[in-house]
Amino acid sequence: MRKFKIVVSTFMVGALFFSFFSCSMKRESLGSFDKILVIADSTLWVDVQDELSAALQQILYTPQPEPVFSLQQKNPEELRRVMRFPNLL
Repeated sequence: MRKFKIVVSTFMVGALFFSFFSCSMKRESLGSFDKILVIADSTLWVDVQDELSAALQQILYTPQPEPVFSLQQKNPEELRRVMRFPNLL
């Protein structure tokens, strides 16, 4: 019975600790949800641009055809600046 109490109290303390430190609000993201920022250097971007465009920039046929996502390339040095954008690849 004593082991059971120790296990239960340890679990309760762990749950309390987890809930205390995991309840912080995340900062709101920036930018639009239909733009995907691709973090890649220019040499890699040249190699993968066509494949990514074919996969992610499919046309959605509404009254005016428009791509589902638009791609924009960013250099790895810019990663800190764009971390709050919603769609990073």
